[in-house]
Amino acid sequence: MPEAECERLVTEALETGRVKAIGVSNFNAGAVADLTVFNRVTPVLDQIEIDPFNQKKTDVAYLRSQGIVPEAWGPLGQGRADLYTNPVLKGLADQHQKTVAQVVLHWNIKRGVVVIPKTTHQERMAENLAVFDFTLTKEELVAISQLDEAPADFIYVPDYIQQTVAGFVKNWSK
Repeated sequence: MPEAECERLVTEALETGRVKAIGVSNFNAGAVADLTVFNRVTPVLDQIEIDPFNQKKTDVAYLRSQGIVPEAWGPLGQGRADLYTNPVLKGLADQHQKTVAQVVLHWNIKRGVVVIPKTTHQERMAENLAVFDFTLTKEELVAISQLDEAPADFIYVPDYIQQTVAGFVKNWSK
């Protein structure tokens, strides 16, 4: 589907009320810029991989500057074992009498990042909600920010993005 057709259908879906908002997934700052500069539609949310070792600081800052909400997928490192044994995170968890997961979720929320941790366990669901009764200091936030391993950004492939948007529009504009 040509890009102009995608834009027209997304705009029409929004204007007719078929959809209330458009969100994207795995768009780095460059891909979001392309989308918003060359189209009249701005997504309200971008779901990207964010965890203490992969913080996407540039992407998060750019999204915020454009009024787009960053959402972390895999906010707990997708089961990365060393997340739960990392000395900085474990030390903060012990200091605040919380779990490492609670510290990480609180850190993301404090940064303005939406988190939806995946779990099927009732006790973890309750634990994941108990993240508002403590505060991380500036120094603690800096300590977590220093864990960033800054891996390469998501590779921006225009054809893939166009196909993804076209698929969304086709399914939701009916």
